[in-house]
Amino acid sequence: MKVRFWGTRGSIPAPGPETSRYGGNTTCVEISSGKTRIIFDAGTGIRKLGYLLKSESEPIRILFTHFHWDHIQGLPFFIPLYIPGKPIEFYAYPPFYQGLKEMMVHQLKKTYFPAEYHTLPSLIKFFKLKKRNNNIGPLQISVIENNHPGGATGYRISDGKKVIVFLTDNELKPPEAKTPWSDFVTFSQDADILIHDAQYNDEELKQKPGWGHSSYSQVCQLALEAKVKQLIFTHHEPVHSDDFIDDMVDEWRGWVKENGGGFELWAASEGEEIEL
Repeated sequence: MKVRFWGTRGSIPAPGPETSRYGGNTTCVEISSGKTRIIFDAGTGIRKLGYLLKSESEPIRILFTHFHWDHIQGLPFFIPLYIPGKPIEFYAYPPFYQGLKEMMVHQLKKTYFPAEYHTLPSLIKFFKLKKRNNNIGPLQISVIENNHPGGATGYRISDGKKVIVFLTDNELKPPEAKTPWSDFVTFSQDADILIHDAQYNDEELKQKPGWGHSSYSQVCQLALEAKVKQLIFTHHEPVHSDDFIDDMVDEWRGWVKENGGGFELWAASEGEEIEL
């Protein structure tokens, strides 16, 4: 499997020289195995990916975590939507599946954007995901309900040999948890890569309880207990500069070493590709 990050920022795009290394585009992650490609979320990072997929022969498959702005902002600018006959498949887990088409219809209205949903010439299909045993090509996909205002979906992806867990917009220890800590440990167990929302440091998290995001310390503790092999911070806070994120990576690498963690740690960078 391969992972490529097209958008790593949380909440709102954050362009500029201070964020150029880790990137300013909002969430979009591509995971592929052979000819099978799946895309998680349609933040502003999906725009650039769209240009590379214009000649793609396989159906384009997009799986959503939820519909907050930073995870759908790039959809109207996704060029394959405007290619006649282009097969595009959208996937979501309930309750988001029920509102999937409605979200697109409302987003693509002339009030907000020049093109309207009913004018799209691409071939769009919608699919409902189950809790487990979702198969897309060689990939097996399971889901978990994240702790996030309005809900969000976490994903575990396996090709039968390697496992990637993607948990963004997830507060591991919120004031009121829908999904307990222990469930996330089980869901992430022995993953080759855990990609997790790490938007805040501990002081920031104290100011924003219940906002639906986790701290660096919580995510590192989860990775330690789940015995993952690699941990990648993502959904970077828009006010965090590259230098700040560098400092956080250095600090928490030290923590991992001090606490006997056997996993590698870094922060997701826009354009970065990892092969398992």
